[in-house]
Amino acid sequence: MSKLSSSKTKILLAGPQGSGKTTQAKFIAQKYGLHFISAGKLLRELAQSGSEEGERIRQQMEEGEFVDDKVAARLVKEEIEKDSQNGFVLDGFPRRFSQLEYFNPDFDQVIYLDVPDGEVVDRMLGRGRADDTPEAIGERLRLYHSNTEPVLDYYDRQGKLIKVNASQAPGATAEQSIRQIADEVDEKLKDGLGDK
Repeated sequence: MSKLSSSKTKILLAGPQGSGKTTQAKFIAQKYGLHFISAGKLLRELAQSGSEEGERIRQQMEEGEFVDDKVAARLVKEEIEKDSQNGFVLDGFPRRFSQLEYFNPDFDQVIYLDVPDGEVVDRMLGRGRADDTPEAIGERLRLYHSNTEPVLDYYDRQGKLIKVNASQAPGATAEQSIRQIADEVDEKLKDGLGDK
């Protein structure tokens, strides 16, 4: 396990669905001894909890609505407080600028996995999920761009945004692509956090 710095490291991994952000976030967390946190996983767990709040969240998710910003922020904060002594890698939050009002942990670096929309559509159609129709994927991408780009711009203005080309090279296996992207992310993290 490598170390990035002696203080708590806070990294956000951003990118559209199908960009590989969860895979890369887990890789970074394992390599540097950071706590991996998936906002989506936390919300799915709450939705399946059987609680009144969980039922409300489940309905919002099933209807394709945004989950309440306060709830999502609370879940992420609670998870960070549980086990993030060395820092954390956060996957999927914040996704909208409005969420920064409830939770803005002053990330050290924000890694954006950049994948052309056409490639995202191909990757997601290849998963074979019933809800991954070209129309549904197109709508999710439209929402992603309109909601998340202001967040990325915010971090870019702070000098914290690292863009990584996460396109899969023609003929490369998924594993080769994951390794290539991981190497690029690792190199940029070392450059960006080396003097922290």
